[in-house]
Amino acid sequence: MEQDAAALQQVDEENELKAIAMRPKSSTGTSFLLPVEADIDTSPYASPLLTIHLADGPPLSIHKRLLDKCPNLSSACRNSTILHLANVPSSAGHVLTHYLFTGVYECLKPRTQCHKTNAAEFATAIRVYEVALEYELLELASLAGDEIEKLGARLPVLQLFDVLKDTLPNHSIDDMRLQSYLKLLFAPSSTTLSCC
Repeated sequence: MEQDAAALQQVDEENELKAIAMRPKSSTGTSFLLPVEADIDTSPYASPLLTIHLADGPPLSIHKRLLDKCPNLSSACRNSTILHLANVPSSAGHVLTHYLFTGVYECLKPRTQCHKTNAAEFATAIRVYEVALEYELLELASLAGDEIEKLGARLPVLQLFDVLKDTLPNHSIDDMRLQSYLKLLFAPSSTTLSCC
């Protein structure tokens, strides 16, 4: 039975490595094709392009009409074709932009060594979760929360705390889902959360 569990885990890890290999290396050059039968008048791709400036990296572009999914982002650039998200790093900006295009959570291909990949992607998931809550993108917050739980399970506790401290240095953890997740990790001690 232990061999079956180990074999399943190995298959899961191999599938995940294949999925990671399929990710783009950067947000530049990534395009999404408009279906041939799409109605041009109602297509979000027929709307003006919006340039998103992030904390780092090159600006990203998205069709302005895709922001209809997110009134809070849309109102931030109501009469402009530029959106400044100075507190959002490019790794989280890619996930946000990809989500607005496709409804799917996708990170860029990790640039770090294998043993640091989970920590980097965990940090990105935390940032995406925070941005999704800030702009009330509840489905994206749920997807990011799932990533947090999946990736956090792979990290040693001390590394998890280091990533949280680096990712959210000036924030209290007041989100219920994140609090519940941390409580599950560190139960029954409630003092662990206060040190975070």
